[in-house]
Amino acid sequence: MPKPFAEFKRRNMLDVYLFIEKSLVFGELGFELYNIPHLYGENMTFVTDKTNDYGTLQYTNTKTDAKASINIDKDYNVFIEGVDNDTKNRMEQFVTQYLQQAKFLP
Repeated sequence: MPKPFAEFKRRNMLDVYLFIEKSLVFGELGFELYNIPHLYGENMTFVTDKTNDYGTLQYTNTKTDAKASINIDKDYNVFIEGVDNDTKNRMEQFVTQYLQQAKFLP
């Protein structure tokens, strides 16, 4: 049974970011971040937020204003926006893996 969404904090969205970063560095994601080159790099910033319905991680390239986001709804469904479909599918699976390891999902 999933943990109540009230236990999922804004900090957990930062942990999602760190989990992805660590996995990219060690090649565990199975793809490179060059799939989203318009976002990542020295001009990349990110913002995390958490409401009663969603946790959001918003990536923004401050030079080009390109955006992508990772969204986790109150049922722990994962939605990725602003990237190609292949990257989206793999990142959705990987964020779900984080949620399982963090014991938010069984």
